[in-house]
Amino acid sequence: MTISSQELIEKLSKLPSRRLATALVELRYTSEGIEPAIERLLAKPKERTARFRAGLKKALPGNSGGYSASHLERLLLELKDPEIDPTEGFSALLEFFKNDEPLIANYYDDDWSVEYLFESTAPELLAGFASGMDENVVVKALENLLTEDEYLVRAYAWRHVTEKLSPQSLRKLQAVLKGPKYASENPRRVAGLLESLAVSLGDIVLLEEALTTGKSALGSDDYVKLAQAHLSRNEFQSALERLDSDPTGRASKNYDGEKIRTRCLKQLGRTAEHFLHCWEQFIDYPTGDSFERLVRELGEEHRDTLIIKVAEHIPNTEFRPQNASLLLKLGYGESAEQYVLDNRKRLEHCLYGDLSELAGLLKSDGRHQAAVLCYRTLLGDILARGKSKAYHYAADCYQALAEIDPEHQSYVLSVRARHGRKYGFWSLVAPKS
Repeated sequence: MTISSQELIEKLSKLPSRRLATALVELRYTSEGIEPAIERLLAKPKERTARFRAGLKKALPGNSGGYSASHLERLLLELKDPEIDPTEGFSALLEFFKNDEPLIANYYDDDWSVEYLFESTAPELLAGFASGMDENVVVKALENLLTEDEYLVRAYAWRHVTEKLSPQSLRKLQAVLKGPKYASENPRRVAGLLESLAVSLGDIVLLEEALTTGKSALGSDDYVKLAQAHLSRNEFQSALERLDSDPTGRASKNYDGEKIRTRCLKQLGRTAEHFLHCWEQFIDYPTGDSFERLVRELGEEHRDTLIIKVAEHIPNTEFRPQNASLLLKLGYGESAEQYVLDNRKRLEHCLYGDLSELAGLLKSDGRHQAAVLCYRTLLGDILARGKSKAYHYAADCYQALAEIDPEHQSYVLSVRARHGRKYGFWSLVAPKS
């Protein structure tokens, strides 16, 4: 089932509660995570907080918890309950962060990423609780938390929580960072914390100050950050100027930089530049999906014009299977086939998945001459590598060739001459008695 988590929640929420309860009970012993999930659902908020604290104590080195990083993630799920008192949840998570050093040291070699819990899961929960609390309490807690950060993970808590705070609270934190308490701190660490405050405040002067701390010059990523700050304030021209001020020119080619330029050109009504910029982004990697994004950006009314433009452009480009697949999807089967025939020597350099998709599209469109070339290339490559686990893919190609290749029998003789001893493959394509 290919469905997003949110869509699944929507669908399941419409089912009768008893049906869902029955399903949970049926799954109770099928996975080690189901039983704890049921226990969490049945526990009251205070009980869940208490279980988190008890579990955290067991997880620390020297105790007999027998925990792994995956257990820590399950432990954090105890606090994923909107009914938990924000102050209690916040306090419990502060203990988690204050024990970052022993926890990370203890579970660093675990296959499960303990760092991810400190960088994403726990900070998001902490920020959620902070949003329901007195901001003065939150500010004080952050100030105390950041006095130490040997593993540089407490800053993630800072960044997530500060996104929820008012400008007044953010300015208080700014004053703390610029005060005597942090005077002897690592300047770059303090600058990183100020950077997140500046982004939340939309303070471009503070952001530039933070980005330049300890550097002789801004980097390309810094110019993108400054451009993004201008964009967040709807200062579209200033955002473009920030991108263009990068002396290396890389800020505009950065993925986020390209998105910023697209938005700004559109908002400024610079239609011709916007069109050209979007087109240039598309032709760097033309696929069916990127074509649809191009149409959405420029407008459905331009679809037919864009299709013609693509069909004229692709045959003159360096060969890529995705280009030929796009021509087929846009209804230019003849052009796609000729594109493949003109580039037959390049087929052997293509990735299996891309060429396999193209072969299938060509076959479905009745472009058998080009499809044969693709299937022969795929089959030959698999057999040449001699990986028996991939022979079923070669067998699929063989079957496709048997259906569409008028010279299949002659081709089979040539394949047998080269790969006759690969009995695993031949057993797969032998006629069934």
